[in-house]
Amino acid sequence: MLGERASDQWGLVTAAQAKLDGLQGVQLLRLERSGLLENVGRGVYRVAAAVPPEHLEIKVAWLRLDPNTPAWQRSIGDPRSGVVSHASACELHGLGDLPADRVELSVPVRRTTRDEGVLLHRLPVDTEDITVVDGLPVTTAERTITDLLGSRADGAHVGTVIADADLKVLIDIDRLSARVTPFLRAYGLPATASGEDLLASLCDQAGRTLRRQETEQAVAVGFASAVTALETLAAQPNAVEQALKSMSRQQFALPSLGALQAGGLEQVLKNAAVQQAAWHSALAWPNALQQLLNAASAQQSALESLAVRPSALKRALEQMAAGQSALRSPAARPSALGQAFADYQQKAHKTLEEND
Repeated sequence: MLGERASDQWGLVTAAQAKLDGLQGVQLLRLERSGLLENVGRGVYRVAAAVPPEHLEIKVAWLRLDPNTPAWQRSIGDPRSGVVSHASACELHGLGDLPADRVELSVPVRRTTRDEGVLLHRLPVDTEDITVVDGLPVTTAERTITDLLGSRADGAHVGTVIADADLKVLIDIDRLSARVTPFLRAYGLPATASGEDLLASLCDQAGRTLRRQETEQAVAVGFASAVTALETLAAQPNAVEQALKSMSRQQFALPSLGALQAGGLEQVLKNAAVQQAAWHSALAWPNALQQLLNAASAQQSALESLAVRPSALKRALEQMAAGQSALRSPAARPSALGQAFADYQQKAHKTLEEND
């Protein structure tokens, strides 16, 4: 009978429960001496054949609050059995690294204990703030954090608890922010600050961040990168417009050459070099720019050839005018720039071949 009772509460049994099964103190002592029972706390025994449970000290302290009632008969929120809270709750949830020298339990009415390893908090806990971990009633992560703040726990320790709970998705930041607002001044924040400011400040003390902050930081970095890219793109039409103006000046200069004096052609070649340098500045359009640069080089070579073939000048000017017109049309569409210059280059080569 004793073994069956113990099997349903982590292999543990209280002296009061054993007495209900007809076992007196002397008999329990004999069982302990024979090695069948192990005394793990005042009035609490572990069946030696049972696997030692995790969080033994917490379970022993909780059973002792109501030693007559088996664990499976205690309802959540039962005022006689209390709730695991504060640092002990953190231990059960696996949150933070708070020192846990004593087992901490919250009870709704004043109670005392002679066990120096147990700390009782007189705090009523609503059922919505209670969950079950390893068979024990324990305060939820959000309630645990507010209890720690209420007891003025170290800020860095609380920050670690908050960050861990956030990482495990045990808390709702908006809901928790509203609950921690009363503790702003106690942790050095002005009354005008928000609850989320307090959570962030505590996490910062622990060298941690909330997932929401990490997301916002990532978005901010991405937005800044996007703005930089847009600014670069915004500057590119100016480079293209400069190239068009350079071509326009070059076209108007060519008819004035008349007999193709060497000085005039030299100026034309300089203009072509300026145009080529302008296109180099628009580095965000690499594919189109490469075609632009190639076309510029071909144009410069063609102009150099005109120095020894004056008869081809008129037709070259006509081809240049056509190329400029095609370039202005797709200036806002970078993908079309390469095609415009490819067409121009092809026509220029054809003109030169016909004059060979």
